[in-house]
Amino acid sequence: MPNFKKNFKKLPLFAYNRSMGILRRSLYVGMVLLVLCSAAYAASKTETAQAKREALIADAKKYIGSPYVNGATGPESFDCSGFIYFIARKSAKVQLPRSSHAIYRFVEHISDDEIEAGDLLFFSASSSGRITHVGLYIGGDKMIHAASDGPKTGVIVSSWNERYWKTHYVGAGRFISSAKGAAGAASDNSDKQKSDAPSSGKDRDNKAKGTAPSDKNGTDKGTPSEPSHKGTSKIDTAKKKNGGDSGAFIDNFYCSFSAAIDWSFFKNNAFDANFRGACTEADVTISKWPLCPGIGTMIRGYEGGAVFVPLMLVLSPAAAVRIYAGPAVALGAPTFSGERMSVSSFPGVFGISFCTPPLDAGSVSIRFTQDISYTVFKKRDGSMPSFGDAFCAGFALVTGIRVSLPMRTFGGKRG
Repeated sequence: MPNFKKNFKKLPLFAYNRSMGILRRSLYVGMVLLVLCSAAYAASKTETAQAKREALIADAKKYIGSPYVNGATGPESFDCSGFIYFIARKSAKVQLPRSSHAIYRFVEHISDDEIEAGDLLFFSASSSGRITHVGLYIGGDKMIHAASDGPKTGVIVSSWNERYWKTHYVGAGRFISSAKGAAGAASDNSDKQKSDAPSSGKDRDNKAKGTAPSDKNGTDKGTPSEPSHKGTSKIDTAKKKNGGDSGAFIDNFYCSFSAAIDWSFFKNNAFDANFRGACTEADVTISKWPLCPGIGTMIRGYEGGAVFVPLMLVLSPAAAVRIYAGPAVALGAPTFSGERMSVSSFPGVFGISFCTPPLDAGSVSIRFTQDISYTVFKKRDGSMPSFGDAFCAGFALVTGIRVSLPMRTFGGKRG
């Protein structure tokens, strides 16, 4: 009995020590699994990035020989930024801005020794330092791009070591994850990185043969100047000399116009499809920020001659989605549910618009749209109608077509 009591008293300590031992072993096994899973994830991510880059280059090569047409975004013809814009969206599913300079501002800037096949190379032939050309680096000191001038034009492959490109080079940019740095570059990749990256600095000077600029883009040619190898210094120097980069301002803006019909399923508190009127809309958005904010207005005409005009704030959280809201004024009084109504100036109208993937025609994108909107109406005496009447009056489906184009289209030729 004494031994039993003695052993019984030791049970809590025994259980504690045993549980701690199990816990330590579990933590050890968990850490090992975590390391293995992290390594597998990093390897998978690297392989995915590499596959995406290879697919991008393979798709780009399919368009070699396509003619150069200013403002074109494919698939039959391209300008330099239109080619990159088209390939990035088609192959990598990345929506880039529409001009060379705007793309330069959008991408992650990288140094020359970080460049991988699938990154972008930027050039400036402008005395202001503005980016006037962009090409896709494909390895081996070569790039594929749409050239506008020289013995060869259209989509071609050029050597980055030609004197013209070497002289007008500004920097490199990345819009697809690195195929080498997903888990921190492995040491056995360092030699491969050196061979894949374009020669920079003195290496390019030694390789250049002094040839004429055979494949250059002819847009906005300027006096050649020494290249920058850090990706931004040439642009920054030009900004200081010229008091800023006013041209980049317009590259961030896109204009859209739409025409549609206004209809709904509700009339006089009954489920009955009916035509309500017609609508035109215009807005300007800024592509620089993720939500692409902007302002817009519309003219929505109702039966009986009433016209509804809101001033709206527009947000685009995704390429196929727009959200809008704003106060409104009305000329005339539309009739809903047998009663004449007036628009409540505030809150006015709010809604969401869904768009199809774009059909591109040069720099113009055409989409079909479907809006779901609600307008706040009140009675002519200022009182609020019943819920049913208010819903029938305010709820609308707006179906139409939308045309978008960069504002730079109105300013002439782009790089």
